Parts: sequence; C-alpha cells; structure tokens
Amino acid sequence: MGPTLTIDGNNFSDFEGFVREFNPAVFGDDRTWMGGFGALNDLLRGGYGTPEGPYIIEWLNAHKSREDLGKDATLKWLEARKDRVHPTNREHWAMQIELMKHNTGETLFMMIVDIIVSHENITLILA
Repeated sequence: MGPTLTIDGNNFSDFEGFVREFNPAVFGDDRTWMGGFGALNDLLRGGYGTPEGPYIIEWLNAHKSREDLGKDATLKWLEARKDRVHPTNREHWAMQIELMKHNTGETLFMMIVDIIVSHENITLILA
C-alpha cells in the first residue's frame, strides 16, 4: 500500500499548528503548503514531495483535532480571512460564517478530511 505518513493531533491545537504538523509529515518540508484548501487539494495530487504511488496518512489523536478544528476554530478562521476573500466569493464566505454561528456548515476538520479522502491514492486513517 505504500508508506504511512503520520500526523499527530497532540502536536497542535489550531489550524496554523495543523499546517506546521502536516507539511513535514506529508511534503517533507515546512513550507510547501501555506494553508489554502485549493492548494492542499492540488498538492495532494502528487509531485510536491508526496509519494508517487498510493500511501496512507495516519492522523493520530484525530478526536482531539476534530474538537480543535471544530466550530469555534472554523468561525475564528473564517472571520479572520473575510476581508481577504475575492469579491466574487464574499457572499459565499459570509454565508459560511452565518452557518458556523448556527452550528451548521463544514468545520476545518471536515474540510481537511474531505480533501484528503477525495484522492484515490491516499488512504486516511483517523486514529
């Protein structure tokens, strides 16, 4: 099945910490991915330090990360970036903020998981 790349939820407690944990574990350095979700999707397609063939990402202490990257963190993340969103995306961004305020919508944790599992060459294990 290829190599197992491990990240540990005990090593971070916010999104920026996740990025710092994910980069060396998956891309082999600390600067390949800067935290954008479109970029993460593109980078996981391969050729940026990830293994060529199928591989496993094992996310240890994922239960902690689910909480750390949950509703509160997502709302904070969305609000911190709202002024930098492209004008054509502002209405959608505002809707995402409102959804988070009402305990609905996709959390950072869910967004990350969705991106990873969308790649057929990656198996995600939440441990």
